[in-house]
Amino acid sequence: MRLTNVSFRYTRRGPWVLREVGLDLRPGEIVEVTGRNGAGKSTLLKMLAGALRPTTGSVTGRPAVVGYAPETFPVEQPFTVAAYLAAMARIRGVRDGLGDLPERLGMTALLGQPLRDLSKGSAHKVGLAQALLPRPGLLILDEPFAGLDTHTMAELPVIIAEVAAASGIVVVSDHQGGLRGVPSVRPVSVAGHAVAAGRHVSTSIVEVLVESTRAQEVAAKLRAEGYEARVRGGTTEPPPDEPTLTTEPPPDEPTLTTEPAATTEPTLTIEPPRGGPTRGEPPLDEPVPTEPKPPSQDPPSTAAGRPGDSYPTAALPQAARPAPGPSGSVADAVREGER
Repeated sequence: MRLTNVSFRYTRRGPWVLREVGLDLRPGEIVEVTGRNGAGKSTLLKMLAGALRPTTGSVTGRPAVVGYAPETFPVEQPFTVAAYLAAMARIRGVRDGLGDLPERLGMTALLGQPLRDLSKGSAHKVGLAQALLPRPGLLILDEPFAGLDTHTMAELPVIIAEVAAASGIVVVSDHQGGLRGVPSVRPVSVAGHAVAAGRHVSTSIVEVLVESTRAQEVAAKLRAEGYEARVRGGTTEPPPDEPTLTTEPPPDEPTLTTEPAATTEPTLTIEPPRGGPTRGEPPLDEPVPTEPKPPSQDPPSTAAGRPGDSYPTAALPQAARPAPGPSGSVADAVREGER
């Protein structure tokens, strides 16, 4: 059986799951497929079994009888275990019934139970049984050791070896290490959309924090034990992703102010009513009456003035001022006569 330049993706424009895979599978060979979760192991097994067609490339030389056990068996079916296996035997043309598979897989007590009532491990046994029923020339098992009891985990490698001994091709995806005791297992790994010879070795990074003065010493010990060790400079700063506590208020938080709010209340003013005076005040545009002055008790004055009166000269009109004259004037004669 041969895969030639096989590529696959689930949608027309989706990402590639596998790219240009080339793989030869020979009769009587047991192939163990390893790789991280999501690398494409299950997709590869489905293409080998014929459940998926490659997007590009070709699969040739597939045996006529294929047994395929998926990682998760579909239990949502209206059958008991016995009825389901009997129906599968008729479909696959198996005439001798279940044979000794129920005893070897430890599922005799499960035959009368409905499929939907089975646990994951029990359902997995049913999937293995239906794949082994037709004595396949190509047996595809996706994580067959997951959830199995001790008895079945010990018996399944023996069954796998028997299929290979009958010139069948067996391809197993295994994370449990169930094939360690099986001789002549050929490991292949799926990584980076490709399939390569050898087991996939998963790696992890372990960070060790030590004092700066001992960093080189610890790194040298790790390298001596076969590990890859790198030293990074120490720092007292917080990690880059650690949030920094600040006391500033949020940018959108309103600030409280003590300024008085603007008011639209009217200002009260008191004005006199139009059209009439205010009580106690004279009307506008009318003269204010004044009290008459009492008549003066002084005798009327003459232009020349009276004896004993004195007037400032600047207070009299020019015509009322006495004209200066020589001594012995008429005024002097008059005053003399009055005496």
